[in-house]
Amino acid sequence: MNFKDIVARDVRNTFLNVNEFADVHEINGRRLKAVVDKAASEGEISIKFHGQITRQNTRLYNVDATVYVSAAELAKPKVGSLFTLDGRKYLTQSVSELGGMYQIKLQIAGGR
Repeated sequence: MNFKDIVARDVRNTFLNVNEFADVHEINGRRLKAVVDKAASEGEISIKFHGQITRQNTRLYNVDATVYVSAAELAKPKVGSLFTLDGRKYLTQSVSELGGMYQIKLQIAGGR
């Protein structure tokens, strides 16, 4: 067994295990195991100035959800494409591949 096989097994048996981290979500019309983080605060920083703490938004785009899903189970979404998650429509902001998984950052379609 090589390193890629070990990583693929860990993705399948641990990270995308519904008894561990994942849940079943409807993604683009298919039911897939995925980890979804809707509490993304990426791009925000806290600044302390004269004893006051303020939050500054440094985002180039808003991230409303981050989805981690097996690259073997889903075709790689294109940035800017429509992405449906659990019946809600999002726009794909970025996609990265990490150890056999996609990290997909989404923004709610149509604004807030």
